[in-house]
Amino acid sequence: LPVERRQEMYTHWIDQVSEVEQTDWIKVEIVEELLHLLEIRSFEEAKSLAAALVSMYPEKAISHDLDGFIAYETGDYSRALNAWQTALSFEEAFTYTWFNVAYHQIQHGAFDEGYALLTKVLSLDDQFPFADQLRDQLEEKELLDNQETRQKQSNTSAIRKEELNPLFETALAYKQQGQFGASLATVNQAIRLAPDQAVLYHLRGNVNLILGHREQALEDYTLALEGDGNQAETYYNRGLAHLIFLDPTSGCHDLQQAVNLGYSQADETIQYFCVD
Repeated sequence: LPVERRQEMYTHWIDQVSEVEQTDWIKVEIVEELLHLLEIRSFEEAKSLAAALVSMYPEKAISHDLDGFIAYETGDYSRALNAWQTALSFEEAFTYTWFNVAYHQIQHGAFDEGYALLTKVLSLDDQFPFADQLRDQLEEKELLDNQETRQKQSNTSAIRKEELNPLFETALAYKQQGQFGASLATVNQAIRLAPDQAVLYHLRGNVNLILGHREQALEDYTLALEGDGNQAETYYNRGLAHLIFLDPTSGCHDLQQAVNLGYSQADETIQYFCVD
């Protein structure tokens, strides 16, 4: 999506808040001016206004979300992720931030995670601009890699497939449909059946990451790596989790581990977030 299309989604926000009493809301005129500055490519002024917006409304998700949006459009991805994490800390179900994180994931090749987050956005607001369209584009271009499925296929454990596979496939399907609670419950059931399967912890880590369960996601990725230390994608996802939750040292270390194991996508991510 070009920046102009993503700007339109904030017009959707303006339309929503304009319908309610605004004594406790940011003045929409400020947001409109910010979008205008983006439209005319006045990025420095937009960055200044976004910073002022955060100062004026430090506890509003929209102010941090827009600050992250401006940072992202000017190539400051680390600042963008920090701002979006702050936005979600104030309003966990803020769809605009989830959409921006989804877009970021897709732009950096994490198509499955982006798809799942778009599904989450639509579960929160089925009229959200472009989320359905972008999700359809991923399906049409066959970009969904189902990394969990690849890991499952490469696993050589002797666990009876007729017992494990249906649970795994169901948990994965729930995740892709945005039914994250059901996915979590199903993968927990699978783990009780096969507690030595690294792929299950990887999947549960992905679900917990989407739900914002930081400690659980990191613990799951670590358990997955204890079961199979050669899973580059698990290192990559744990690295992203560290970056999202503001631990760049650990994040960059895991990304480098993924590179060492041949995961080329991690090298690109390192260039964005780990190289001064």
